[in-house]
Amino acid sequence: MKEATEKIIQLEEDLFESKTCQNEMLEEMKLLEEKIIRFELEITRLLGLTKEAQRSIYRGNPADKIDTALANVLNSFPERDDLKIMFLRESEGVYRFG
Repeated sequence: MKEATEKIIQLEEDLFESKTCQNEMLEEMKLLEEKIIRFELEITRLLGLTKEAQRSIYRGNPADKIDTALANVLNSFPERDDLKIMFLRESEGVYRFG
């Protein structure tokens, strides 16, 4: 009888250890799922930026207010696909045409 009791105790300890391991794995899986969701959102955001960049005909320098405004005008122009950029930004507010 003592041997059976010891076997039951051992099985219960093994079961407890197994359940503890399962709980730890479930918690880790939840954290990984949250990371996946964050990565998917970031991928979606980056794809949106990529599509926007592909539609842009001119990318302004974000540190230059004039260049940013110029980019906004050119990129929102209805027939922007027909536009040809015939200038080059040399420095803030200074452009060379040619």
